[in-house]
Amino acid sequence: MFIDILKEKVKNNLKKIILPEGEDVRTLKASEYLSQNNLVEKIFLVGDEAQILKVTNKEEIDISKCEVVNINKFDKLSEFEEEYFNLRKHKGVTHEIANKQVKNYLNFGALFVRFGYADGMVAGAVSTTADVSRAAVTIVKPKSTIRYVSSSFIMDTPKSEYGDNGVFVYSDCGLIPDPTAEQLKDISIAAAHTAKHICSMDPKLALLSFSTIGSANHPVLEKVKQAKQLLDKENVDFTYDGEMQLDAAIVPTVAKKKCPNSPISGKANVLIFPDLNSGNIGYKLTERLAGARAY
Repeated sequence: MFIDILKEKVKNNLKKIILPEGEDVRTLKASEYLSQNNLVEKIFLVGDEAQILKVTNKEEIDISKCEVVNINKFDKLSEFEEEYFNLRKHKGVTHEIANKQVKNYLNFGALFVRFGYADGMVAGAVSTTADVSRAAVTIVKPKSTIRYVSSSFIMDTPKSEYGDNGVFVYSDCGLIPDPTAEQLKDISIAAAHTAKHICSMDPKLALLSFSTIGSANHPVLEKVKQAKQLLDKENVDFTYDGEMQLDAAIVPTVAKKKCPNSPISGKANVLIFPDLNSGNIGYKLTERLAGARAY
């Protein structure tokens, strides 16, 4: 399975991770698993020590290798407050507001990463996608070359004849409801980066639609076509094509009929959806009907 390969990969590149939802039982169980199996350099758990101890005792969870960080006792909190103020003062944030906002566990975790105390933050067990994303975007900030932040799902399917031995990257299935052509271009670049650097794939990216290389004409197709044109100007280091239907993207025999000159040749492993409706529906269909695991 893909996740087992990834576990072996990270053992050679351990990182420090902060989990801001440190009082959540699933988070604590994950912390135990990660630390006991040497999959992280260190885990920081944000929360109240007494509350965490109450949960770990009840559930018999061993977090002895983890470090609990209590926001109210953190000795660098004033530095976090000043940094948050400087980051958000253009939005009308005062020192008083900053003092309250840095005590929000998601903002605190993001600042922990920004200051370099941790390499990354994982959250979402008890928080919404919007809240987690907001903390990351406003505090950690996107990579300078990426204007629009998006999300990717790594789909591990039992269909080894498709994708990269059954593994795909789907994007964007979680953040941008109706992306523009420019946003689709950024989504594509970010998804290809995920495929290459997390999944160790040679990205073959398809911009999906209900048309394959001009087989239909409709205003809703224009942004997909334009996104492909924008990628043409970017000199990217991955193979891509579009607009194309799903079967033309992932089935070589169909691609041979519908788009014989496509560089994808029906072997796409990165699928870019035209909007959040299709992306969210697509990943859940794959998960439920194909028995895939969605990461």
